[in-house]
Amino acid sequence: MDHLYAHLHRWMAEPFVWGKSDCILSLADYVMSLGHPDPAAKWRGTYDSALTCQRVSGFLNDPVRLIEEGVAPLGFARVQQAERGDIGVIRFTDDGKVVSTGAICLGNNWAVRGEQRLVIGAPISVVAAWRVFHA
Repeated sequence: MDHLYAHLHRWMAEPFVWGKSDCILSLADYVMSLGHPDPAAKWRGTYDSALTCQRVSGFLNDPVRLIEEGVAPLGFARVQQAERGDIGVIRFTDDGKVVSTGAICLGNNWAVRGEQRLVIGAPISVVAAWRVFHA
């Protein structure tokens, strides 16, 4: 099993917890597993619900800004065409509603750390993506 799929298996094994292992912090954990510093260190442990996440980070209104702020110092370039292993903000349908969330590109599909489960599928759109590399 390669590094990316091993990481997704960890997502499946650990519960989704706001402020500890939510969609954005899970992306940060993936980035750290590749040898980079924590791009979400300033937000980790500062919230415990979707509401407090929004208050602390503004993620729900502007997820692109939040991720950009975390990964720009690491040298991750924003890309038009994501490749396997890149991270991004995508729009997808979850239980009938369209949401924006952080995700990892798997090629044609994307992996999302949802509150109830790992979701893999094609997004409605890719809002922004960043090239991820091993440190």
